[in-house]
Amino acid sequence: FRLWLTPSQLLLSTSCQVDNIMLEYDDDMEPRNKEGVETKVEDWGGTSSIDCLTPNVCKVSDLPVIYGTLSNHLVNRGYVRGYSLLGAPYDWRYTPASKVGQKFLDDLKQLVEDAVARVGHKAV
Repeated sequence: FRLWLTPSQLLLSTSCQVDNIMLEYDDDMEPRNKEGVETKVEDWGGTSSIDCLTPNVCKVSDLPVIYGTLSNHLVNRGYVRGYSLLGAPYDWRYTPASKVGQKFLDDLKQLVEDAVARVGHKAV
């Protein structure tokens, strides 16, 4: 299931959904997903995972659009998704100081450096 839920899913949420987004902590107080739960980012570097939190709802309504309007505006101005227009969704459950947070920061740095090298000028 998606970490971000639709409004109807929030209203009908079960303890199972809530349980699945909770983190556990190891002996070193490092947060991690509960056993059996895996989270992954769709389209790292692209914009589909940040344009809309609930894609099925976005197809029929603009209500949950997050960055989609901005992304579309920038594409209309010449940016290319995944090339000069990048998305880097972050799992809000983790602090930047956690191992997951540090990996995100490392991956983000690499994403920007690769884009700068590819596009040929400084990032803005």
